[in-house]
Amino acid sequence: MFVYQTFLREIAKEIFQKNNNMIEGFSIDRTELFKKILKNFEEDMKIRIISIKKTISDGFFGEELWKNLQPKYISEMKLESSILGLRGRIDRVEFNGDKIIPYELKSRENKIFLSDEIQLTAYAMLLEESYKTKINEGVIECSGKKQKTAITEENKKIVLNIAEKIRHIGENVPEMPSSFGKCAKCDLREECLRM
Repeated sequence: MFVYQTFLREIAKEIFQKNNNMIEGFSIDRTELFKKILKNFEEDMKIRIISIKKTISDGFFGEELWKNLQPKYISEMKLESSILGLRGRIDRVEFNGDKIIPYELKSRENKIFLSDEIQLTAYAMLLEESYKTKINEGVIECSGKKQKTAITEENKKIVLNIAEKIRHIGENVPEMPSSFGKCAKCDLREECLRM
């Protein structure tokens, strides 16, 4: 495990160096953020190791290991749907037999907001379209504690309503102030300016 921890620490340092300006723009405690990132990396690694160990103990190796790995986890999965008018990067997706479970990872303490459930629902909708399957639940994970969350029709309607509003957001919006620090560091700044 020490080799992985060292490897993950180096990855985190590299990420910090590449994104230094953005981190400074949000006035975030760098030490605390670094600790949270390492903790998330380690937890992600642990769930994968447990899955791999179980599959190896079932007698699978090499290519057969990946084919029979249960559950499989994919992190930072990018999906887009022109039909739904949505796109996103899902923190983690668990593939376990016929079940697909989206995860929304939060570094804050154990408080889950409606916005978290809506975000998780949007991810579930993207997965449903992409994999042609029904997703009944997802997981919101706050500080390592997992809470199963139902994917409801009501929340799906909210997602579609928000997506529609976003598509029309630029119609009557004045130009963004150039002094707004978060906008200057935002990945979507160019798209907002084109609206």
